[in-house]
Amino acid sequence: MKRQVIIVLVVFMILIGAIVVFAFIKSRTDELPAWSLQRHVLFQESTISALQSGDYDGDMSFKELRTHGNFGLGTFNDLDGEMVALDGSFYQIKSDGKVYPVNDSMKTPFADVTSFKTDT
Repeated sequence: MKRQVIIVLVVFMILIGAIVVFAFIKSRTDELPAWSLQRHVLFQESTISALQSGDYDGDMSFKELRTHGNFGLGTFNDLDGEMVALDGSFYQIKSDGKVYPVNDSMKTPFADVTSFKTDT
């Protein structure tokens, strides 16, 4: 169990690094959607300690999560891959290394998202 937690944390750190790189490479000047008025606010669904204690079933849908931000990291019910949100699009990266678009009805036990817009 301890090894699984370490693996999850390492994957999260790698994904954070990848998102930071994407954010600096990609310079968008598009306006954020109307729902994303709160910049510099991090929304967190659940806690990492709940995830570490084995709470792998969330009740927040990605449809609802999208209303809290357009950029972030998280996971899926039963830890079925890593979630990456970039420019309002949500992706699931599974253990096979492939990236899939996220369905609005899918749920998450843990996610951190924010409204992100590059400085111009």
